[in-house]
Amino acid sequence: MVLEFIYEKLSTLLPKKVINSIAKLIAQGGFKRITPRAYIGFALFFSLSLALIAFFSVQFYTRDAAISAGVPISFFFLSLAFFYFLLLSTADARASEIEQVLPHALQIISTNIRAGMTLENAVWGAALPEFGALQEEIQRVSADSFGGVPIAVALQRLNDRVRSPILERAVKLIVEGISLGGEMSSLLENVANDIRMLQKLKQEIVTSTTTYSMFIVFAGIIIAPLLFSVSVFYSEMNENVFQKKVTATNIDPAIAQQSGFATLPILGANAGQSMTLTEVEKLFAIASIIITSVSAAFILALIQTGKLIKGVFYVPLFLLVSLGVFFLSSALLRVILLPTFA
Repeated sequence: MVLEFIYEKLSTLLPKKVINSIAKLIAQGGFKRITPRAYIGFALFFSLSLALIAFFSVQFYTRDAAISAGVPISFFFLSLAFFYFLLLSTADARASEIEQVLPHALQIISTNIRAGMTLENAVWGAALPEFGALQEEIQRVSADSFGGVPIAVALQRLNDRVRSPILERAVKLIVEGISLGGEMSSLLENVANDIRMLQKLKQEIVTSTTTYSMFIVFAGIIIAPLLFSVSVFYSEMNENVFQKKVTATNIDPAIAQQSGFATLPILGANAGQSMTLTEVEKLFAIASIIITSVSAAFILALIQTGKLIKGVFYVPLFLLVSLGVFFLSSALLRVILLPTFA
């Protein structure tokens, strides 16, 4: 209780608009025991704690003011983004689950109406256990309608609790049919058939773009790291050969650097500290691999699901595999080929 009180106090730091947005996502995710303010407060507390740990930890590695301030701030906002995406992904997963069984529920409601039931009773009769999350939502709609709320209003409230454009369009058509006094059984059957056709079309799109998805994954997390590792190894090999020639001919290293492999100063470092061009190329390769992997993750998510935001959940895996391929292939090249030029 004390912690919950602290979390709720921390949540007052954010505007009410943000709290309402999080509250809607919590409802769409199906969370029943978590209050929006407690969730926001915990996210802030955890993010602040992580930022403090990062601030004290980075002092052991550098005294640069920009890095000491930038790393904790980055950890803070990345942690907040994680809590937001956690809610977003849960809401989307729940919506997908509901969309899968929605045509069957509409078909049952239509059958119940043809059997002589009122719309309210027909909706209640469609609350079957095998529908999972949709059963809970149907029960809530029925509870509202039996409690005196018009069925059209109860259905519209359903849109606020489920993050699904398909369900939103279906509810809109049903509400319009109720207001116009149309034949609800035929309308529900047509809506169910349209949703089935849409789901089939999405599946066909995913199947037809499988080749493109495989190419993006293969090029982004396998081919690109391999090519960068070869490039870095070639630079390192040339530098080793150059240094060997300098040593063999007794040329002054300062003079050799002017015509060969120069060094670059490190930003924010002490005077005299520098990096070789091979080290610069390695850092460039790592940065390029990270950018390529992140881009591939978002493109793949857009192709597979139609939602760019879901690429966030591919990013950690893509980064782990691509950087692993880069460092492993670089190590193998050094072990196998570098002794030849030593």
